[in-house]
Amino acid sequence: MPKKYWRKAWVVVWVTLLAGIFTFLFSNLKVLHNFELKSLDWRFKMRGKVSLSDSSIVIVSLDDQTFSSISAKWPYPRSYFTKIIRNLNEAGARLIVFDLEFTEPYTQDLSQDSVLARAARRAGNVIFAGKVVTEFGANNTINQYVIKPMPELVRSGVPWGVVNIIEDSDGFLRRYLLGIQIRQKFYPALAVRALQELNGDAPLQNNPRDLRVGKYVIEKMTPSTMLINYVGPAKSFPTYSFVNVIDDSEFNIGEEDTDIFEMHKIWGTFKNKIVFIGAGAEELQDVKLTPFYDYEGVKRKM
Repeated sequence: MPKKYWRKAWVVVWVTLLAGIFTFLFSNLKVLHNFELKSLDWRFKMRGKVSLSDSSIVIVSLDDQTFSSISAKWPYPRSYFTKIIRNLNEAGARLIVFDLEFTEPYTQDLSQDSVLARAARRAGNVIFAGKVVTEFGANNTINQYVIKPMPELVRSGVPWGVVNIIEDSDGFLRRYLLGIQIRQKFYPALAVRALQELNGDAPLQNNPRDLRVGKYVIEKMTPSTMLINYVGPAKSFPTYSFVNVIDDSEFNIGEEDTDIFEMHKIWGTFKNKIVFIGAGAEELQDVKLTPFYDYEGVKRKM
């Protein structure tokens, strides 16, 4: 047969094949969506870790070292967190953000809740966490209610933000929930609340396409989320074990006691830093999947 015939035949074959592929893809939007998500992960990995020569953000992690060094069982006494607030302020921290929920009273010693609230109010640079619970009822009804920090903290006037998360269909975290609107009230996310505090309790404006915090404009990916620009894998931000922040000259952790926090004060480790305190140990179930994989939960705020 003539070459011209074969060329036409191959064109028909390729056109048919491509048409079939596109028909399959467009009829399976989930496939396209998952491809887009994975391509985003690939781009993060190709870019690699962003260099942070002098980060204004540091992380204090309730990690495995903490649980192996401190004999007390979880949940820790509230007095431990009161001490963390005091120690970090002595060390010159600019802002202390708890990515931990203090929504229930410490039943073993209720007085510790009041002491924690007073310490946070006196410090004036502490933010706590709450959350919004969504329940699906009969007839496709949706009920939402807010779980605020415990009453002592709310009454003290200490600011707080929600720590709800949004996972993609494959279980990865690529978006950050900026806040939740319930009827006429907007509940900002923890990191948004931190940005407010850093800018003198800057006003919030929740628009369809962006969220404005004072002079800052945060572009939205969906009506309530932004795309997270991950800095890198675990420990991309300076990270310190919780036990090393509580272990000062007054706190005895037993055989491994070194009073290391006294040195951190001398070194200026936390001076003028924004300190996020959160869970890093797997037993606290706050290890999430991200484009860099197995990123400790507290680091999704970054």
